[in-house]
Amino acid sequence: MVEPDRIKKILLIQKRAIGDVVLTTAVFPVLRRHFPQAELHFLTGSGIGPLLQPAPELDRVLEYPYPSSYLPGVFRFLPTIRREKYDLVVDFQATPGTASLTYFSGAPLRLGWANNSRKFAYNLTSRANEVDEYVAVQKCKMLRAVGIEEVNDRIRLKISAAALEKAQKMIGNPRDAGRLLVNISVKGKRQARHWFPDRYARLTDLLAERYRAKVFYNRAPGEKEYVENVAALCRHRPEILPECSLETFAAILAGMDLHISYDNGPKHMAVAVETPTICFYGSANPLHWHPPGRPEHIAILPDVPCRLCGKRNCGLMICMEEITPEQVCDLLSEIPSIQKKIQSGR
Repeated sequence: MVEPDRIKKILLIQKRAIGDVVLTTAVFPVLRRHFPQAELHFLTGSGIGPLLQPAPELDRVLEYPYPSSYLPGVFRFLPTIRREKYDLVVDFQATPGTASLTYFSGAPLRLGWANNSRKFAYNLTSRANEVDEYVAVQKCKMLRAVGIEEVNDRIRLKISAAALEKAQKMIGNPRDAGRLLVNISVKGKRQARHWFPDRYARLTDLLAERYRAKVFYNRAPGEKEYVENVAALCRHRPEILPECSLETFAAILAGMDLHISYDNGPKHMAVAVETPTICFYGSANPLHWHPPGRPEHIAILPDVPCRLCGKRNCGLMICMEEITPEQVCDLLSEIPSIQKKIQSGR
């Protein structure tokens, strides 16, 4: 059991990916309640900091300025860590770089995952990530190593007024017409989790025809051509959002009635700003990545023999073949807030 009075300064580390960073927000209120006098700092990747800076539990957000593959960056950044004199460092990522930062941090308490080859870096370890549970819950249960039993499965992003204002300018004001606003992520990094361009286009048209929905496609750097090609397949052309900061994109998601995608960072961001989601699963496990017991968030997991395979690339994609645009569109009737919006607009 760690005495709360002994912990004056805590560093949490999750440099990437966006979804994992957002899932870590579940631990912020837990740590704040159990270590009310401690400074709570968060180390993340370059460009992610503004997304977390409005969090009321955090005292400071640090950004790691080097690529993860650039090993000398660890030693260049280490003085920034050591001068803070942390009492507890919690490494949620457990990569060679984050483990090295933790090990050489100088902190007397260093907590990380037990089931990896970098466990030498920690003097406290957890196996909470070996259980099939929501990752936000796993991260909270990791804290049992320092005597915290509380579990929180709610992830949250607080959005600044400035970001909300920028978002409003980007999406306009179609709410005046009572229209359903839907954001769709049609591109992502893991090929095995992708749905197909023609099906996104068909879904976009169905949403427009059945619900008078205004559909937005988001895009990340390097995705412009792919996203525009999908949009070109639609009879009811969606609006393609411009590239923007993560904080502004979170504000855009907060203004939507629904987000649709496979399991990716934008999906977790949508959950964290309390926007309903419909998410496709095939190779990924919804027990890990889907918020439990939340009717406003729907998981589609096709019943195929190879589901939950964990692959990043697949030549067959039979799980995604099973999902139809009509099936996805029908699911809107199961989300209470959307049904209320549809009824009020009639």
